[in-house]
Amino acid sequence: MIRDGQIAEAVAEFTLAGNLLEIFASMTLANDLAFRFGTDAPTLRVETLNTAGA
Repeated sequence: MIRDGQIAEAVAEFTLAGNLLEIFASMTLANDLAFRFGTDAPTLRVETLNTAGA
């Protein structure tokens, strides 16, 4: 969860809505990967994407 431009907390579930080929084509990898835990992943940005979650 990102709140006011800062990472707030982990999200338990989320839904992505859109055309899968368009989603993959518009992904941009961020340069923020920090190796802190056993499973690490960088931020991905998708230009046109609808999300819903809790």
